[in-house]
Amino acid sequence: MNLADERLRELDNPALTADERAVIRAQVAADLIHKGQYEDAREALGELWRGVGERPNLEGFDERTAAEVLLQAGVLSGWLGKVKGAQDAAKDLISESAALFEKLGEPKRAADARADLSVCYWREGAYQEARAVLESTAALVEENAPLKAKTILCFAMVASSAGRYSDAFCLLMESAPLFGEHISHRLRGIFHNELAISLSFLGRAERRADYTDRAIRFDRAGRDLGASVGLRRFYQRPAPGGGSGRSGRGAGERRAGNADSYRGTRGDKTTAPGRSL
Repeated sequence: MNLADERLRELDNPALTADERAVIRAQVAADLIHKGQYEDAREALGELWRGVGERPNLEGFDERTAAEVLLQAGVLSGWLGKVKGAQDAAKDLISESAALFEKLGEPKRAADARADLSVCYWREGAYQEARAVLESTAALVEENAPLKAKTILCFAMVASSAGRYSDAFCLLMESAPLFGEHISHRLRGIFHNELAISLSFLGRAERRADYTDRAIRFDRAGRDLGASVGLRRFYQRPAPGGGSGRSGRGAGERRAGNADSYRGTRGDKTTAPGRSL
């Protein structure tokens, strides 16, 4: 039995209130989403999940519970949404959650929600909007190391997806001290994966074999760290430079690559690992 199953078994306790049950479901779903286990996350939400982009039934919940449920419904909708309008619906759910957290005087939770909101814009290729959302919360995350790390990773994703690989790489290297042992293996794994992405494209653009070799090492380290906490995949990467505004659309899913993918041996098509946040 894994940790998610153990947490869900708590729902058998008849003394739990409806709010407590909903919070447990939201917390388990959040952990599964972080690991890329989206179908399992949907099951964990149970009756709270009404479908991609659908607003959950929040009747009877207090505002904090509603904010938590809305956030996970929105984040999961963003990852599962493939049809037109899915990201807009996900953004609406996450934005409503962020507004509730702000109303409740929880700016850190609101900033966390807005980082997830930026990922929805990133998937659409709306990089300017994604960056604007992140910049609006930057001051709120300075004293919270995990949240600051997540925000930096989002900035790096946006920069490299917009074709600004050097900016992404510099930001990650400047922020490297933040991704020490005190940060979760999941965030450290994504940090290494982002370094691999930026270096793989820089290596190809500048014909630097040493960059390519470093990208391979970072990718392996990222996958090892991710595997240690059950992270199944890094994926859903928009095409490089594919979105100067709202019209940009994400590329298809790409799994974390091997050495050949970094060296560009698949024809003339540049490939790189994808992402999961």
